[in-house]
Amino acid sequence: MAVTEHRAPRLPVFSILLMAVFLVGGSVSLLVDWPPGPAHLDWGVWIVAYGGYLYVVAAALFHFRTGK
Repeated sequence: MAVTEHRAPRLPVFSILLMAVFLVGGSVSLLVDWPPGPAHLDWGVWIVAYGGYLYVVAAALFHFRTGK
């Protein structure tokens, strides 16, 4: 039986940075007084709700492609 050396996993710095951008950007966009958009929702809600989906999908594809 071979002895394997275990290393601590690397901290996902890039993923943490993307999460911080989403958290801060989403919070700021919800706090801004936007004019009503489609379905009488503020544009901040649209940015976070639907832009957030695009952001998460893009981050998942980036992680899949690069492993970061």
